[in-house]
Formats: sequence, C-alpha cells, structure tokens
Amino acid sequence: METTLTCNHEIRGTANLQSDPREEFRAIDEYVRAYDKQWVTVAQMCLRVKQAELWKLGGYSSWEGWITKAAPKSARTIFWHVGLLRDLEMDFSAEELAQMPPETAKVMRKLSRATRSDPRVRRASNGKRKAFLETVKTFHPEEHIEGEYEVLLHPEESVFQMWREVIDGMRIVEEEPALSHEQCFEMMLHLVLQGLRPEVEKRCR
Repeated sequence: METTLTCNHEIRGTANLQSDPREEFRAIDEYVRAYDKQWVTVAQMCLRVKQAELWKLGGYSSWEGWITKAAPKSARTIFWHVGLLRDLEMDFSAEELAQMPPETAKVMRKLSRATRSDPRVRRASNGKRKAFLETVKTFHPEEHIEGEYEVLLHPEESVFQMWREVIDGMRIVEEEPALSHEQCFEMMLHLVLQGLRPEVEKRCR
C-alpha cells in the first residue's frame, strides 16, 4: 500500500512535487534533516521516499543509509515511527495519528482491530499512555496488555559494543530496521532460554 502524504503549510507543498521526483526528494530530505517533532509527518515522508525509491536520486545506496545520513541522531526513532505508521494507517487517518503520542501508538499497534475501533479507546488515545492503558484494561480486559518496567544498566564499553552488534545483527536478519531495543532484548532472551532451559532441567533432576 502506498502512503499518500497529508499536506499542511509546514511541508511547503511537497505532495505537489510528485511530477518532479528529484525536487520532491530534495524537499523531503530538507524536511527530515530539520526533523520536525510531528512524528506522523516525518514517517509519511520517509515512507514515501522508500516506496518511490527516491533515495536513489540523492546518490544513496539504500533507504536506511539515507535516513541515517539525513537524521543521524534521530534515525532509530524515525525507523520506529515508520513501523508504527505502517501498522496503524489502515485504521486511523493521518490527522488521528497526529493526535496520538508515539508511546500510546506503540500500545495501540498491539490491540486487535475490533478494540481499535472502540470510540472510547480512540478518544483515550489522544492522552497520556497511562490513562490510555487504564481505558483498554477497563473496557477490553481480554487484550492482556502487559505493564512495563524501567531497567537502568551500566555496562562496560566492551559489553555495550556487543549489545550494539546484537541489535544491528537482529535488524539485518529480521529485515526490520525499526526493531526497538526492547524487541531485540525479548528476542535475545527467547534464544538464550531455548538453550538454557534444557540444561537447567537436566541439572535440577
């Protein structure tokens, strides 16, 4: 499905530039480098560049390479936001998503389409994540939304470099540059437990 850009005065008519792909890429590249905090607009533009392969017009070897170069400090966040957009755009308009904080959208992507269509859930999605979670738990307990824990680690530099290698490797293997640290951590735990559990059971006999 190809995303259609929703224009506003900030985009400066980007959608009207589609007859000139090179100029369209230049305008989007400039906008992403400025990195507006409206996550939906940035995600729409980046997805447009991917779908139309406009990154080639900038001399880049890949879409991921262009984003990393255009927004080095925000690339991982942009990848994540593009993933949110692709998962939710079938059920929400761009205007609705623009009112939804990214952390709330992260929870919304886990809900069934039936729950997403509930007007009470949709109204609550414009607010804080905590209030949104309470609404879902109250009216749709079947969703079993898990709570989250904040974990602060202080690894040595060599350990941190290994962690970065694991994240980069998982994103390549899964062909999903938007994989979050939490998703990578969960996948890594599953892999470790597959080998660990049989050994633990053997020793506990």
